Amino acid sequence: MTSVDINSTDKLTSSSNQNNGHENEDKIVQEFGHLLEKSKQLFNGLRDLPQYGHKQWQPYFGRTFDIYTKLWKFQQEHRILLDKRSGLKRWQIGEIASKIGQLYYH
Repeated sequence: MTSVDINSTDKLTSSSNQNNGHENEDKIVQEFGHLLEKSKQLFNGLRDLPQYGHKQWQPYFGRTFDIYTKLWKFQQEHRILLDKRSGLKRWQIGEIASKIGQLYYH
């Protein structure tokens, strides 16, 4: 192999790695969006449940709390990427924390 062959192979490998990196970043952004949407649906659904008499709210409450804690951990692990790719703002992080607090102290 000549040095030209090696350089072109390195460029192809580098380009392939960049595409894989972008695909992984896209998956992370999509997963965050999915978790965020699911958490909002569950939180809003808590209001529709009867307040007294039935114990059906307990499993629903647990699922809502679990999805919010998963969302919190996910945004902590990928905050820089989410800020860069999807424009995650500080107030959005505060909203997640606020909902966790509301659920925890309910």
